[in-house]
Amino acid sequence: MLVLRNMTERPEAVEAGTARLVGSNPERILSETERLLDHPEEREATGHASNPYGDGRAAERIVDALLARASFDEPSTSIRPGLRTQRD
Repeated sequence: MLVLRNMTERPEAVEAGTARLVGSNPERILSETERLLDHPEEREATGHASNPYGDGRAAERIVDALLARASFDEPSTSIRPGLRTQRD
């Protein structure tokens, strides 16, 4: 991912290698974009870097934990279709 800013409030993404801070200069933006398009290994390296923000499943895990602690007389499917609970 290219960050088109001169500074970022999320330096951990740059440090982890999932983002590259390129600034707002149009020539640099173009050259960095072309570099990524022309060199698949560069794109792959960024895509396989460890994401410092997790795997994107936190909300699902929170809902699962809350439902596991809730007491229902009968399992409800109206809460969220397809949601896994401890009873499933």
